[in-house]
Amino acid sequence: MPATTRAAFQAVPKAEPATTAPPAVTTRPRKRAFKRERGDAAAAEGGGVSGAPLSRRKAKRSRGALAADGCNSQLKRPSATVAPSGAAAYGSVSPFPAFDSPTPDQCAAVHRALCGVYGAPKQQPTGRLVMDSLVKTILSQNTTDKQSHRAFLLLKEQFPTYRTVLDATPGAVEDCIRCCGLAAIKTERIRAVCSTLIEEGHVVEGLPYVEPSLEFLRDVDNTNVHRFLSRFKGVGEKTVACVLMFCLGRNVIPVDTHVWKLALKLRWVPKTASRDQCHAHLEASVPDAIKYDLHILLVEHGKRLKNELGTQLQAVVNGTPGRPSVKAEADIVDAKPSIKKVAKPKVKKAIKPKQAVAVKPTRERGLAAPHLPAPQRTSPRGHFPQRKPEPYAAS
Repeated sequence: MPATTRAAFQAVPKAEPATTAPPAVTTRPRKRAFKRERGDAAAAEGGGVSGAPLSRRKAKRSRGALAADGCNSQLKRPSATVAPSGAAAYGSVSPFPAFDSPTPDQCAAVHRALCGVYGAPKQQPTGRLVMDSLVKTILSQNTTDKQSHRAFLLLKEQFPTYRTVLDATPGAVEDCIRCCGLAAIKTERIRAVCSTLIEEGHVVEGLPYVEPSLEFLRDVDNTNVHRFLSRFKGVGEKTVACVLMFCLGRNVIPVDTHVWKLALKLRWVPKTASRDQCHAHLEASVPDAIKYDLHILLVEHGKRLKNELGTQLQAVVNGTPGRPSVKAEADIVDAKPSIKKVAKPKVKKAIKPKQAVAVKPTRERGLAAPHLPAPQRTSPRGHFPQRKPEPYAAS
């Protein structure tokens, strides 16, 4: 290279490297990255309600920090979840907007028919804490009311506070609630709820220890209560509705297996509707004044008749005189022609007088009829017949 060209090349300043680095490409899946972003945002805001629940490792580390701080640790209480302005209110939108059933008249007819059999139920406040109501509903999943009530009483007897549930030795809580089934799964879910509430600062104020609490939900509307509770694992539509109705006294209708199967047979929802879809549809269709009564009556009717309509509801479906019909339009569309066989009347046959029958002589065992020869006796071994010895004749 000539000297002039080399000098000119050296005189040109080299380009500085870019100060802003290109965006890093992550190798983890998008779902995991999104959960981490939500967790980081929640941590930056101070662990607000709108953030994602903390992982088990973080919850365990936080519980250790609380224990190290002592019993007088005071946590800042964050504000409750606020639904977006454009979000639909709880129970206002049906997944089947074109399905007209059930109408208010149909609901009133079923309510009147069941009240005539079982009586009108009375809604009484339980006076139970919201946290106790949530735990009792979790224990009632996939078991009977008797077993879940027994498990809840044993839990409150051995572990009076939920702080003791968190600090219990491994297996102690499972052994306590084993009578209601799925003890390990339910214990894990209850502990996850308690640890998350403590992390977010929802605790009882004025106590010498940190106790999780849900009493602030009494001042929150149904939509935000649903958004707050449904984010926990194992807390579904039915569990949230039970807390709203039995503990908070709200006009909602929980849908369990009995209500779901009876709603399908009453043609209140399409045949392909799931239980959550049935809950959303009935929440938007049933009048608020009879939601509590219909839930109690349908559950009682389903338990006694094994989810069959019975004469009471079948009479309402068929539209007997004096009662409005609750038959949906889907019955006409989905109806299939059926041929019923007419039973023929039974005709009693004339009874003929019995005639005398001649009895033939029969040969009984060991005895012979008069007209038959006497049987020969056999030897003890049964080979040769025995004969009487003839008298000796003298020659």
